[in-house]
Amino acid sequence: MKRAILKVFPSQLGLLFKKSKNIKMIESGLPKDAKFLGCNYSWERQTFFLVYESKEFVEVKEGEMLPVLPNTTLQVYEMKGDLNER
Repeated sequence: MKRAILKVFPSQLGLLFKKSKNIKMIESGLPKDAKFLGCNYSWERQTFFLVYESKEFVEVKEGEMLPVLPNTTLQVYEMKGDLNER
């Protein structure tokens, strides 16, 4: 089983869904073959824990803790002009 956990903070989600003309890109993230398996939210840590599976992750035996991936970086780029013009 090659699975890992990605921590996502609510403030990151807020940026993704905020209406704007800016372009939002994930600078560091998941492998292209990553498959979403599930999600859990911790009130104590104010964090979403997303579980993914990928051939690139380290093999984890049943019952072992899943590794936590490095934090993702969300970059926002200011858009020049109108998106409808492109």
